[in-house]
Amino acid sequence: MPEIYGTDTGAATGRFICAGALRLAYRLNVLNANLVPATGPVILAANHIGALDGALIIAASPRPIFTVAKSGIFVPVIDNILRWGGLIPIEYDQADRKAILASLAVLDRGGVLGLFPEGHRGGGRIATMRSGISYLALRSGATVVPLTLFGTRRTGQGKNSLPLPGSRLDVVFGVPFVPEPRDWHRRSEMALSAGEIQSRLADEVQQAMARIGRTLPEDDLGLD
Repeated sequence: MPEIYGTDTGAATGRFICAGALRLAYRLNVLNANLVPATGPVILAANHIGALDGALIIAASPRPIFTVAKSGIFVPVIDNILRWGGLIPIEYDQADRKAILASLAVLDRGGVLGLFPEGHRGGGRIATMRSGISYLALRSGATVVPLTLFGTRRTGQGKNSLPLPGSRLDVVFGVPFVPEPRDWHRRSEMALSAGEIQSRLADEVQQAMARIGRTLPEDDLGLD
């Protein structure tokens, strides 16, 4: 049995706290959240540029969300709180079977899963992507909803930098899609699916930039 992280109540509470804290410190602007299906399994696939991105997608999601997060943030003092709030720890430098099974469990019960397909903080243009999202989408049949995040990091800032208080943070939801069904047992089919998903996500990033007139960091540093 997969390990279960959090409950719908915990995830909803985490969303309330994140939204309140970010709106208090920043000017939060969320566009097209109504595009997220009201029911059924959904993967919110966001670009990754800064340290606040995890909190930002939690705050912007119109439904309680369970989010995959780097295992390094699960330190003893807050470990149980993060898990209760729906965060799923993952080891990015290896195939983390426990995180994959926990993510599938969220989708199998019709929940919302938040992912950063790039796997690291950088320029946020989805120039590269890990294959985990294609596996999860094909296995679960989930709808993928692209998210483009702006404002959590500027060009040249370090991986742990935070935006100045009062800065504008934008979240743009893109057009939902269901990846073409493929045989997830075959690596060649998985590679095709990953390429298709990456192309869709990268296109949505470009459209979001054009729509709101904001740019992303120019450096893609492969940050952890």
